[in-house]
Amino acid sequence: MASTDAGILNHMLSFLGVDPINWFGSMQGAVVSVLIIDTWGNLPFVSLILLGGLQSPAHRALRGGPGRRRRPPRPSCATSRCRS
Repeated sequence: MASTDAGILNHMLSFLGVDPINWFGSMQGAVVSVLIIDTWGNLPFVSLILLGGLQSPAHRALRGGPGRRRRPPRPSCATSRCRS
């Protein structure tokens, strides 16, 4: 992925007219390349976790949700025993 000769990063940058970069040739280049590769690998997973959290019922309740839940109606005397 970060190879100077056959890496995808240098291949993509060549379309922009950038010369090949030795990503692991210096300490700063290594840190930047590790951050880019780590972000690229973890972004889909983190996005799914955040999306799941935003769609959860707990998140809706904190935002106010669609409205308060109402109690079911009490049975009337016609459907249950009435006390006199």
